[in-house]
Amino acid sequence: MKTAIRILVIVGVVIGFIWSNVVYFGSSFLEGCEAALAGLTEEEEFIEEIRERYFPVLAYAVGAFFVNIAALIFGLIASKEKLGKAATIVNGILLFFCGIGMVVLHSWVAGPLFIIGGFLGFLSGLMIKPKQENAGS
Repeated sequence: MKTAIRILVIVGVVIGFIWSNVVYFGSSFLEGCEAALAGLTEEEEFIEEIRERYFPVLAYAVGAFFVNIAALIFGLIASKEKLGKAATIVNGILLFFCGIGMVVLHSWVAGPLFIIGGFLGFLSGLMIKPKQENAGS
C-alpha cells in the first residue's frame, strides 16, 4: 500500500506542477498582452476588467503550487515503510486534505490522486499493528 501511495503522489505532483505552471504562465502571458493593449488605449475600465479576470486564475495557480508541494511532503512521509501508526494516519489525512484543496483549486486530475493516496495512507496506518513490549520484563 505504501508503494501505491508513493506512486500516486509522484504522478499527482507531476501533473499538479504541470497544471499550475501552464495555467500561471499562460495567464500571465495573456494578462500581459491585454495589459499592453489597455496601456495603448488608456481605458481605466478595461484595465480594471483585466485585473478582475486574471487575478483569481493566478491566485489559484500559485495556491495549487504550494498545496502541491505540501502534498509531496505529506505523501512521501506517509509512504515511508518504517513509520509509526499515528504518523502514517496523520500524514494520510493531511494528504487527503491536500487532495481536496487541489480539487477546490481546479486541478481535477492531481486532486483525486492525492485523495486516493491520502485514503490509502489512512488505511495503511490503521493496519499497522502496535509494537508490543516484552511482557516478562
